[in-house]
Amino acid sequence: MENSINENVNFSCNMCGKCCSESPRTHFYEMLELSNEFVFQTTHNAILSTTKKLLDKKIAEHYGVLGHTIVMPELEASMFYFIDFKPLELPTYKSCSKLNPEGKCSIYASRPTLCRLAPLSPYFSESQQYRVIQIFEDNTKKNIWNCDFESKTAILKKGEIAKYQDDEMYIAYINSTRAMTDLFVEAVSFSEETKNNHFKTLFQMINKNSTMITDLVHVLKIAALNNILSKTYITKVIENQLKLLYKEIEISKNNKLKENLHVTKVYKEFIQNYEKALKNNIFDTDTENFTLI
Repeated sequence: MENSINENVNFSCNMCGKCCSESPRTHFYEMLELSNEFVFQTTHNAILSTTKKLLDKKIAEHYGVLGHTIVMPELEASMFYFIDFKPLELPTYKSCSKLNPEGKCSIYASRPTLCRLAPLSPYFSESQQYRVIQIFEDNTKKNIWNCDFESKTAILKKGEIAKYQDDEMYIAYINSTRAMTDLFVEAVSFSEETKNNHFKTLFQMINKNSTMITDLVHVLKIAALNNILSKTYITKVIENQLKLLYKEIEISKNNKLKENLHVTKVYKEFIQNYEKALKNNIFDTDTENFTLI
């Protein structure tokens, strides 16, 4: 029986690792904390609503809170834009890279917010959220997954997130994602031409079912300019990323799988950009030799 909006949902994780099909997305501050665990990319996300295909009102409202609304009258479209940070991993990993050989999370105590919230997610509107919960519940009933829906821990009460720790994490995730997105949009809007180029390129990529990804240089520079992070802290984050990048490239060499080649190429581009940024002191707040996309 499907969940209804007024139904309470209890849930507890049993660490079966079955839902860990890929490494999780994070917000900006969590990405910093996990920079020694995952190779991160800045992911530029956009949900489109066009005159030919209007987005459902409630879904539009949800993404309007999560991200920044970009109106594109010349394209007869609106774009709900937000940036987050997703691990860029070798296809060698068939699931999250932090699962140990027994299929258990090796960083469970410091796992990302999305892992702690599952099956809830800040990325889902109300209707989408219930469909995801249903997937978890169906897989558990079929003994494919090992979730606990008999737990006394309520994650939803009459359609609303239960007022306990997860509620705070959920809200913090949305607020952090929106805050960094707003800073990025502000930075990319330093000229109308730059802003238009960025979002028109993103629009074209979405229509080709492609994803716009960049390294962390832009967002780290924005953090420096807004006095969010010190140059010392930023340098440490980049050093963490460089160590992981070289390690993953070595793993790719040892495996010699063709499907790893594209990701390895991106890794090398990231290394080049990070080393160049450090060499040119790009994170000094008084430097002007910096441009966005």
